Amino acid sequence: MPGIKGKDVVRILNERYPDAAERRPVYELSFRGTTAVLTIRSFADDPEKGSLLYPEFLKTTFRTLEEKKTPNLVIDLRGNGGGRDEYGKLLFAHVMDRPFLYYWTLETKKDHYDLFRFTDESTKDAEDLAKQVKKNARGWFDVLGHPNLGLQKSQDPRFTGRVAILIDGLSFSATGETTSLFHFHNKAVFFGEECGSGYGNTSGFMVIATLPNTRIQVRIPLVLYTMAVDGYPKDRGIVPEHPVSPTIEDLLAGRDTVMERALLFLEKK
Repeated sequence: MPGIKGKDVVRILNERYPDAAERRPVYELSFRGTTAVLTIRSFADDPEKGSLLYPEFLKTTFRTLEEKKTPNLVIDLRGNGGGRDEYGKLLFAHVMDRPFLYYWTLETKKDHYDLFRFTDESTKDAEDLAKQVKKNARGWFDVLGHPNLGLQKSQDPRFTGRVAILIDGLSFSATGETTSLFHFHNKAVFFGEECGSGYGNTSGFMVIATLPNTRIQVRIPLVLYTMAVDGYPKDRGIVPEHPVSPTIEDLLAGRDTVMERALLFLEKK
């Protein structure tokens, strides 16, 4: 089967499914009555000209909630495949009421990997990794200097009302990290489907290796992220207290049953 270029995939998507391909803001705030709905589609800055950078957007958002004395907040993280680690932590920090640990450790097994010989910048990859790590007591290597390591501060304005978080199987990476903290510290109730990542992940320092025979390129993450949480199974993501799986009929009718369930819960609780 012949290959197809990424730009052609995008073009075909736009032609066949213009509604689905329509660009949506990376983050936005809306209101359903007295309940605020904060949608974050990626932990990244919105490239749209004139948009607030993510940290500024969060400050403005939580200041608005404070001024309006908003009692309830829905955070929609469905389909959010992650992004910047610091941005995930920042979201949690605007809800957390005291200093907290975010990561237990960031580790990699080696300070140099044989697979570097299959990367385009093998020397640079090796040098960059070696500069960031230090051997620890169990023979692995701690990754140093990450802003999410060590004791973290809560952020003002801080939301003190009730929080519902919407997740699904496409919520992973940095999204899996921040939801782990929300769940562990009982700062939110979860709706939707099982989160796509568990209570940590392998990401961080990544290299792109080109397989010598097929020339297929593979992105390989090398850092094990271990979150500062405890008591969870290693083979599962967060399982919502209120599981909701949209049916085909819901999707065809444009009904967001997960959002409806969360809103109903917050209004009645």
